[in-house]
Amino acid sequence: LSEYSNRVFLTFHPAFRYFAEEYNLTQISIEEEGKPVTPQTLQWAVSNATMYNLTIVFASPQFDVSYAETVAEQINGRVVLIDNLSSDYIFTMLKFVSYLIEEFEV
Repeated sequence: LSEYSNRVFLTFHPAFRYFAEEYNLTQISIEEEGKPVTPQTLQWAVSNATMYNLTIVFASPQFDVSYAETVAEQINGRVVLIDNLSSDYIFTMLKFVSYLIEEFEV
């Protein structure tokens, strides 16, 4: 991932914090520390997604994806579900990285 200059990605829940730290990426999360999502939070996420030209909102299937869908709609993007609790963790992370590459190449 080091070859990409845009190293920012958007998630609903900050599930990839350690991954982002390890690979020098920036994770923008809609939901933080279990706090309720507010209209201001959604606008902040949309503004950041627009600023970084993001089109994917990563979400976990364990959470309600309605806020992720709202942001995705506002940025003309899409929600991609990644189950970071999957029993096949390696496959899941490889899939996640393939989506990151797609996002970074935009």
